[in-house]
Amino acid sequence: MCGIYCFLKCNKCDENQEKLVYKSVFNNFKEYLQHRGPNGSSEYEINVGMKWLIRFAGSVLWMQGFKPTLQPLVLEGQSVLLWNGDIFNSSELEMKQTHSSDTWQLSQAFLEAGKQFIPSFLTKIRGPYAFIYADMRNLLLYFGRDRLGRHSLLWSTDCEGGLVLTSVGKKNVLDLKEVPSLGVFMVDLNLPDIDFVTLFPWSDISSETLSLVEHEYTIKIKVSDHVIQSPLMSFSGNNQVSHISLCVMEQYKSEFLERNDEFRNLVEMLLLDSNIKTSIDKLILLLRNALQVRVETQPGICKMCLGESSTCDIHYSSEELVYRMPNAKLSQAPCIQSERKKDCSGTVSGPGVKIMCLDSTGASSTSEICQKQMNNSHFQQHCQHSKIGILFSGGLDSTVLAALANDYVPLNEPIDLLNVAFEKEQSVSRKVKKKILKEPPDEERNTFSVPDRITGRRALDELKKHYPHRQWNFVEINITQDELKRERKRIISDLIHPLNTVLDDSLGCALWFASRGKGCMKLEDGSDFPYSSPARVLLLGMGADELLGGYRRHRTALQLKGWTGLEQELKLDMARISTRNLGRDNRVVSDHGCQGRLPYLDESVVSYLSSLDPWERCYPIPAFPPGVGDKLLLRLVAWKLGLHYAAGLPKRAFQFGSRIANSKEKASDISDKL
Repeated sequence: MCGIYCFLKCNKCDENQEKLVYKSVFNNFKEYLQHRGPNGSSEYEINVGMKWLIRFAGSVLWMQGFKPTLQPLVLEGQSVLLWNGDIFNSSELEMKQTHSSDTWQLSQAFLEAGKQFIPSFLTKIRGPYAFIYADMRNLLLYFGRDRLGRHSLLWSTDCEGGLVLTSVGKKNVLDLKEVPSLGVFMVDLNLPDIDFVTLFPWSDISSETLSLVEHEYTIKIKVSDHVIQSPLMSFSGNNQVSHISLCVMEQYKSEFLERNDEFRNLVEMLLLDSNIKTSIDKLILLLRNALQVRVETQPGICKMCLGESSTCDIHYSSEELVYRMPNAKLSQAPCIQSERKKDCSGTVSGPGVKIMCLDSTGASSTSEICQKQMNNSHFQQHCQHSKIGILFSGGLDSTVLAALANDYVPLNEPIDLLNVAFEKEQSVSRKVKKKILKEPPDEERNTFSVPDRITGRRALDELKKHYPHRQWNFVEINITQDELKRERKRIISDLIHPLNTVLDDSLGCALWFASRGKGCMKLEDGSDFPYSSPARVLLLGMGADELLGGYRRHRTALQLKGWTGLEQELKLDMARISTRNLGRDNRVVSDHGCQGRLPYLDESVVSYLSSLDPWERCYPIPAFPPGVGDKLLLRLVAWKLGLHYAAGLPKRAFQFGSRIANSKEKASDISDKL
């Protein structure tokens, strides 16, 4: 996951003062940005006439292409691109140089667009992203997040009147807010100041939402009449969708109640219905496609084999170019394409350009930049470590992902199942402290037998039964209260910011430790050995509950307001998922130099499920208790895949299953721990 940063300031004050402001803010964020992108970082600054000073910084996590593309990407002096995203449909977009990273391909597409409307191109992209793009030909700065807001982007105008955009921030530095995923924003650099930003909204954003956004932020937002097509419209009115009438579902319910049947019999009865079977097959197909592209779109190199030698730190401007690559040869800048001539050694040359290479001590070295080749095929042939990890509670969502992902990971590679458990918060009384000190090792180990650990082991047995040739690494991640408090104070509270509730605290901490992947695995003799997951791609189950009616509030909405009320609740959940969950989750998971990918939030999956009536997704009536009516369609998918244990598991919130949360605390209250 890349870290991107931009500081835009009108040239009204002393330039040295502006540099101090920029450095002060950026230095606060730099370490966290580089956690997100450990494979290379660079900075670039540009003066736009006498009006604007823009400073860009990017840290790269290499996930596409034969070699990393450093950012910011500067093209012919006409544009600057910072791209934190994945394009999963580059072949459909007819992009050139498919061996290159999606960052490079997108920059070329933007450059070729010329004076055409840049935001319109983004409507074609399938995949998560946050981006910043400076069009120097037309003096326009674009930025935004994908329609679902799967990647983080924060903004603030609380910096000497300038605009700061960053993937991640800190609690006490600027008044940062999440950029809303409502469309593409634009700053007109032809104007003398940042009096407002223009929003080109997605076509499916309601007028009510747009009317509110104009008053919710410190910066003035002008909503343009020029809307851009949402990528979530493709299944609307699609006659390929076989709908199931409510009457049919009521008949199945009556038959089930009359026979006083078990869950197994209900499932097998529903599987005989041709329309229900069509819906199940369609969802399985879409999830397979979503998983295939998310598993296979990566260089095929784990963290260990990639190593630290590929890390590179670059600073450059129109006058000076500086590379820093610790303990490695310096590489030619892949992030600059210009009309300047190149000599045979690969050195960029031309008037007004100074190239300076530094060794690991920072001392000036040679003026020649040497090409550092990274042979991807060599790594792919020799790296057989885990490259795919799954945040694994053993529940319905994560077990379905594991089963489907199995088909796309080479059999000689293990899949890491990351299962986190927290030590129960103890009383500070002397009696309890004395008891803890006397606890034998077996009892101490039992303190981590939380609900998710128990279901995780049982789901693991089911996976082994159906996929016996796969090595499943069940990683037990056990977190003590002392470690939780220490890491929350050191870094997690900053990553969660600007969110701050009890729920944000518990979910954010649980995700941070789980995605770190540092725990232990059991040997055949039952003993533990330390293990740290080298996977650079993590599959996460976010979105399944919002799309398929997995929360208790969905059951309540149906009871109080009927099917119309449930439908509205499902729509509301998807409308606010970016601000409630996804930005926070992205900041937390990415801190470990890995990329969280969300198959349930693939555009095709979201579009299809959103096109179904609520009773086709879930049936949370009193007669169908938790574990039956909630996420019913996904339960049928799991059953068809042979995952009978997972199919019948009731929904259990991650924070309670891992035992990090206190059920006595109200989730929406402001946390006093952050």
